[in-house]
Amino acid sequence: MALSEKDKTAYLNGLRRFRAQGVSILVDGARTDEKEWSRILTVSEDSSFYMGDYIEEASSGRLKEIRFNKVSKGGSRNYRKNVERPL
Repeated sequence: MALSEKDKTAYLNGLRRFRAQGVSILVDGARTDEKEWSRILTVSEDSSFYMGDYIEEASSGRLKEIRFNKVSKGGSRNYRKNVERPL
C-alpha cells in the first residue's frame, strides 16, 4: 500500500524534528542530505524497501540514530556490514 503525500510529508517532518534534536539519520550506512530521505518511503520494482532501526545511547536510553537499510525477501543487504562496522 502506497503512502499518501500527506502521510509522506508527516513522516519526513517527524525525521526533521528528530534531526533537530540531535538524532542522526542514516540511509544505507551514510548520513544523507534531507532531499534524499524520500527514497526511504518507496518500494522498488524488486519489492525491496527501507526499514528503520532506532538506536539508543546505552547509558541514557536517549535516541541517538535512526538507520534506514534496504531490505528484500532475502534480508537486509547491508545488515552484516552495519553490524561489523560501527558508525
